[in-house]
Amino acid sequence: MRHDHGTLTFQSCFLIIFTRAVDQENQLLQTDFVLTWTACTPYYDFDTDMEPWAVADAMAREPWSQEFFHNLQDMHQTHYEQFGTFEGTVSVEGYQDRKIIIKGLRDHSYGKYRDWSLFHRYGLQMLHLEDGTFVNVGIVSMPATTSRLALGYVMNPDGSKSSVSSVDWDLSTCGEDGVQPKTFAFDFSAGGKKYHLECKVIRAPIFYIGFGWTAKIHEGLAEFTVNGVPGWGIAEWEYRNHGGLPEEFGSVTLE
Repeated sequence: MRHDHGTLTFQSCFLIIFTRAVDQENQLLQTDFVLTWTACTPYYDFDTDMEPWAVADAMAREPWSQEFFHNLQDMHQTHYEQFGTFEGTVSVEGYQDRKIIIKGLRDHSYGKYRDWSLFHRYGLQMLHLEDGTFVNVGIVSMPATTSRLALGYVMNPDGSKSSVSSVDWDLSTCGEDGVQPKTFAFDFSAGGKKYHLECKVIRAPIFYIGFGWTAKIHEGLAEFTVNGVPGWGIAEWEYRNHGGLPEEFGSVTLE
Protein backbone atom coordinates (compact mmCIF):
# COMPACT_ATOMS: atom_id res chain seq x y z
CA MET A 1 0.00 0.00 0.00
CA ARG A 2 1.06 3.61 -0.50
CA HIS A 3 0.49 6.45 1.94
CA ASP A 4 -0.07 9.85 0.31
CA HIS A 5 -0.49 13.10 2.26
CA GLY A 6 -2.45 11.54 5.09
CA THR A 7 -4.68 9.51 2.76
CA LEU A 8 -4.30 5.74 2.50
CA THR A 9 -4.31 4.56 -1.10
CA PHE A 10 -4.13 0.93 -2.19
CA GLN A 11 -1.16 0.80 -4.57
CA SER A 12 -1.19 -3.00 -4.71
CA CYS A 13 -2.60 -5.98 -2.85
CA PHE A 14 -2.54 -9.75 -3.04
CA LEU A 15 -5.81 -11.66 -3.22
CA ILE A 16 -6.46 -15.37 -2.73
CA ILE A 17 -10.10 -16.35 -3.20
CA PHE A 18 -11.42 -19.88 -2.74
CA THR A 19 -14.94 -20.40 -4.01
CA ARG A 20 -17.05 -22.67 -6.18
CA ALA A 21 -18.61 -22.27 -9.60
CA VAL A 22 -21.59 -23.99 -11.18
CA ASP A 23 -21.26 -25.52 -14.64
CA GLN A 24 -23.97 -26.04 -17.23
CA GLU A 25 -25.02 -29.30 -15.55
CA ASN A 26 -25.51 -27.46 -12.25
CA GLN A 27 -22.48 -29.19 -10.73
CA LEU A 28 -20.26 -27.42 -8.20
CA LEU A 29 -16.65 -26.94 -9.27
CA GLN A 30 -13.80 -25.83 -7.01
CA THR A 31 -12.62 -22.44 -8.28
CA ASP A 32 -9.54 -20.57 -7.03
CA PHE A 33 -8.30 -17.07 -7.83
CA VAL A 34 -4.71 -16.05 -6.98
CA LEU A 35 -4.40 -12.42 -8.07
CA THR A 36 -2.36 -9.30 -7.54
CA TRP A 37 -4.19 -6.00 -7.91
CA THR A 38 -2.14 -2.89 -8.75
CA ALA A 39 -3.62 0.60 -8.97
CA CYS A 40 -3.29 2.34 -12.33
CA THR A 41 -5.31 5.51 -11.62
CA PRO A 42 -5.71 7.94 -8.71
CA TYR A 43 -8.63 7.15 -6.40
CA TYR A 44 -11.95 8.96 -6.74
CA ASP A 45 -13.79 10.07 -3.60
CA PHE A 46 -17.44 10.87 -4.25
CA ASP A 47 -17.57 12.97 -1.06
CA THR A 48 -14.99 15.46 -2.30
CA ASP A 49 -14.61 14.96 -6.06
CA MET A 50 -18.16 15.06 -7.40
CA GLU A 51 -19.13 17.94 -9.66
CA PRO A 52 -21.24 20.42 -7.61
CA TRP A 53 -23.41 21.20 -10.63
CA ALA A 54 -24.49 17.54 -10.91
CA VAL A 55 -25.38 17.42 -7.21
CA ALA A 56 -27.29 20.72 -7.44
CA ASP A 57 -29.22 19.48 -10.47
CA ALA A 58 -30.26 16.31 -8.61
CA MET A 59 -31.39 18.25 -5.53
CA ALA A 60 -33.28 20.83 -7.59
CA ARG A 61 -35.47 18.10 -9.08
CA GLU A 62 -36.87 17.14 -5.65
CA PRO A 63 -39.59 18.82 -3.54
CA TRP A 64 -37.69 20.54 -0.73
CA SER A 65 -38.82 19.89 2.82
CA GLN A 66 -37.40 19.29 6.26
CA GLU A 67 -37.80 15.56 5.65
CA PHE A 68 -35.88 15.79 2.35
CA PHE A 69 -32.83 17.42 3.93
CA HIS A 70 -33.00 15.06 6.91
CA ASN A 71 -32.91 12.09 4.52
CA LEU A 72 -29.95 13.53 2.64
CA GLN A 73 -27.99 13.73 5.87
CA ASP A 74 -29.23 10.52 7.46
CA MET A 75 -28.73 8.31 4.39
CA HIS A 76 -25.38 9.74 3.32
CA GLN A 77 -22.66 7.22 2.55
CA THR A 78 -19.01 7.73 1.75
CA HIS A 79 -17.96 5.96 -1.43
CA TYR A 80 -14.55 5.81 -3.08
CA GLU A 81 -13.06 3.72 -5.86
CA GLN A 82 -9.97 3.16 -7.98
CA PHE A 83 -9.17 1.40 -11.25
CA GLY A 84 -6.34 -1.10 -11.37
CA THR A 85 -4.92 -4.22 -13.00
CA PHE A 86 -5.66 -7.76 -11.84
CA GLU A 87 -2.91 -10.22 -12.73
CA GLY A 88 -2.64 -13.87 -11.74
CA THR A 89 -4.12 -17.34 -12.15
CA VAL A 90 -7.67 -18.68 -12.22
CA SER A 91 -8.09 -22.40 -11.53
CA VAL A 92 -11.37 -24.21 -12.22
CA GLU A 93 -11.76 -27.86 -11.28
CA GLY A 94 -11.49 -30.03 -14.39
CA TYR A 95 -10.10 -27.26 -16.57
CA GLN A 96 -6.61 -26.00 -17.39
CA ASP A 97 -5.38 -23.07 -15.28
CA ARG A 98 -5.73 -19.71 -16.98
CA LYS A 99 -3.36 -16.77 -16.62
CA ILE A 100 -5.17 -13.43 -16.72
CA ILE A 101 -4.25 -9.75 -16.93
CA ILE A 102 -7.36 -7.57 -16.83
CA LYS A 103 -8.39 -4.08 -15.82
CA GLY A 104 -10.87 -3.75 -13.00
CA LEU A 105 -12.35 -1.49 -10.35
CA ARG A 106 -12.18 -1.69 -6.57
CA ASP A 107 -14.65 0.32 -4.50
CA HIS A 108 -15.83 0.70 -0.94
CA SER A 109 -18.83 2.32 0.76
CA TYR A 110 -19.58 3.00 4.38
CA GLY A 111 -22.14 5.00 6.32
CA LYS A 112 -24.78 4.84 9.02
CA TYR A 113 -26.43 1.92 7.20
CA ARG A 114 -26.66 0.43 3.73
CA ASP A 115 -30.21 -0.41 2.71
CA TRP A 116 -30.50 -1.72 -0.84
CA SER A 117 -34.29 -1.43 -0.68
CA LEU A 118 -33.95 2.37 -0.93
CA PHE A 119 -32.80 2.12 -4.55
CA HIS A 120 -35.38 2.14 -7.31
CA ARG A 121 -32.64 1.33 -9.82
CA TYR A 122 -29.34 2.50 -11.23
CA GLY A 123 -27.34 2.13 -14.43
CA LEU A 124 -23.56 2.48 -14.11
CA GLN A 125 -20.99 1.96 -16.86
CA MET A 126 -17.41 1.20 -15.76
CA LEU A 127 -14.92 0.82 -18.58
CA HIS A 128 -11.37 1.01 -19.88
CA LEU A 129 -10.62 2.38 -23.35
CA GLU A 130 -7.81 1.36 -25.65
CA ASP A 131 -6.16 4.79 -25.36
CA GLY A 132 -5.72 4.32 -21.59
CA THR A 133 -8.80 6.28 -20.48
CA PHE A 134 -10.98 4.94 -17.65
CA VAL A 135 -14.63 5.94 -17.26
CA ASN A 136 -17.38 5.43 -14.72
CA VAL A 137 -20.65 7.15 -15.62
CA GLY A 138 -24.36 6.67 -15.07
CA ILE A 139 -27.58 7.51 -13.28
CA VAL A 140 -28.72 6.51 -9.78
CA SER A 141 -32.41 6.63 -8.81
CA MET A 142 -32.98 6.54 -5.06
CA PRO A 143 -36.29 8.37 -4.48
CA ALA A 144 -35.76 8.78 -0.73
CA THR A 145 -32.97 11.26 -1.54
CA THR A 146 -32.56 11.97 -5.26
CA SER A 147 -34.69 10.33 -7.94
CA ARG A 148 -32.15 11.18 -10.66
CA LEU A 149 -28.50 11.65 -9.73
CA ALA A 150 -26.00 11.83 -12.60
CA LEU A 151 -22.53 10.89 -11.46
CA GLY A 152 -19.17 9.59 -12.54
CA TYR A 153 -15.77 10.63 -13.76
CA VAL A 154 -13.14 10.25 -16.47
CA MET A 155 -9.58 9.21 -15.60
CA ASN A 156 -7.40 10.53 -18.41
CA PRO A 157 -4.26 8.75 -19.69
CA ASP A 158 -2.08 11.53 -18.20
CA GLY A 159 -3.38 10.73 -14.70
CA SER A 160 -5.74 13.69 -14.40
CA LYS A 161 -9.40 13.19 -13.50
CA SER A 162 -12.55 15.00 -14.59
CA SER A 163 -15.91 14.77 -12.81
CA VAL A 164 -19.13 14.20 -14.73
CA SER A 165 -21.27 17.34 -14.76
CA SER A 166 -24.26 16.09 -16.78
CA VAL A 167 -25.64 12.93 -18.40
CA ASP A 168 -28.07 13.26 -21.31
CA TRP A 169 -29.84 9.96 -20.68
CA ASP A 170 -33.38 9.25 -19.54
CA LEU A 171 -32.98 6.06 -17.54
CA SER A 172 -36.76 5.78 -17.12
CA THR A 173 -37.10 5.06 -20.86
CA CYS A 174 -34.20 2.59 -21.00
CA GLY A 175 -34.78 -0.77 -19.37
CA GLU A 176 -37.46 0.43 -16.95
CA ASP A 177 -39.31 -2.86 -17.61
CA GLY A 178 -36.56 -4.73 -15.75
CA VAL A 179 -34.83 -6.01 -18.87
CA GLN A 180 -31.37 -4.62 -19.59
CA PRO A 181 -31.16 -3.72 -23.29
CA LYS A 182 -28.41 -5.31 -25.36
CA THR A 183 -27.43 -1.98 -26.90
CA PHE A 184 -27.83 1.62 -25.78
CA ALA A 185 -26.09 4.99 -26.10
CA PHE A 186 -26.04 8.38 -24.41
CA ASP A 187 -24.04 11.61 -24.15
CA PHE A 188 -22.35 13.02 -21.07
CA SER A 189 -20.05 15.89 -20.12
CA ALA A 190 -17.00 15.89 -17.85
CA GLY A 191 -14.31 18.51 -17.34
CA GLY A 192 -15.85 20.76 -19.97
CA LYS A 193 -15.63 18.04 -22.65
CA LYS A 194 -18.54 16.26 -24.32
CA TYR A 195 -18.57 12.50 -24.75
CA HIS A 196 -20.74 10.05 -26.69
CA LEU A 197 -20.90 6.54 -25.24
CA GLU A 198 -22.16 3.46 -27.02
CA CYS A 199 -22.56 0.09 -25.30
CA LYS A 200 -23.13 -3.46 -26.54
CA VAL A 201 -23.82 -5.99 -23.77
CA ILE A 202 -22.31 -9.38 -24.63
CA ARG A 203 -23.46 -11.32 -21.56
CA ALA A 204 -25.19 -10.26 -18.34
CA PRO A 205 -25.10 -12.64 -15.36
CA ILE A 206 -27.72 -11.83 -12.72
CA PHE A 207 -27.32 -12.00 -8.95
CA TYR A 208 -29.25 -10.82 -5.89
CA ILE A 209 -27.98 -8.98 -2.81
CA GLY A 210 -29.29 -7.08 0.20
CA PHE A 211 -31.25 -8.13 3.27
CA GLY A 212 -34.25 -10.01 1.90
CA TRP A 213 -32.62 -10.04 -1.56
CA THR A 214 -34.02 -6.59 -2.29
CA ALA A 215 -31.59 -5.80 -5.13
CA LYS A 216 -31.32 -7.54 -8.47
CA ILE A 217 -28.04 -6.84 -10.32
CA HIS A 218 -27.44 -7.28 -14.05
CA GLU A 219 -23.64 -7.44 -14.39
CA GLY A 220 -23.41 -6.74 -18.12
CA LEU A 221 -20.06 -7.68 -19.67
CA ALA A 222 -19.89 -5.20 -22.50
CA GLU A 223 -18.03 -3.65 -25.39
CA PHE A 224 -17.94 0.16 -25.37
CA THR A 225 -17.08 2.98 -27.71
CA VAL A 226 -16.54 6.49 -26.34
CA ASN A 227 -15.98 9.27 -28.88
CA GLY A 228 -14.95 6.60 -31.37
CA VAL A 229 -12.40 4.90 -29.09
CA PRO A 230 -13.19 1.23 -28.37
CA GLY A 231 -13.04 -0.34 -24.94
CA TRP A 232 -14.35 -3.02 -22.60
CA GLY A 233 -16.04 -3.03 -19.24
CA ILE A 234 -19.19 -3.50 -17.20
CA ALA A 235 -22.71 -2.14 -17.57
CA GLU A 236 -23.95 -2.74 -14.03
CA TRP A 237 -27.69 -2.20 -13.72
CA GLU A 238 -29.55 -2.61 -10.46
CA TYR A 239 -33.30 -3.02 -9.98
CA ARG A 240 -35.41 -3.07 -6.82
CA ASN A 241 -36.47 -6.66 -6.26
CA HIS A 242 -39.75 -7.33 -4.43
CA GLY A 243 -40.05 -11.08 -4.83
CA GLY A 244 -37.22 -12.42 -2.68
CA LEU A 245 -34.65 -14.87 -4.03
CA PRO A 246 -36.00 -16.79 -7.04
CA GLU A 247 -36.27 -20.52 -6.51
CA GLU A 248 -33.69 -21.37 -9.18
CA PHE A 249 -31.06 -19.31 -7.34
CA GLY A 250 -31.67 -21.21 -4.13
CA SER A 251 -31.38 -24.67 -5.70
CA VAL A 252 -27.60 -24.87 -5.22
CA THR A 253 -26.24 -25.15 -1.68
CA LEU A 254 -22.58 -24.37 -1.07
CA GLU A 255 -21.10 -26.63 1.60
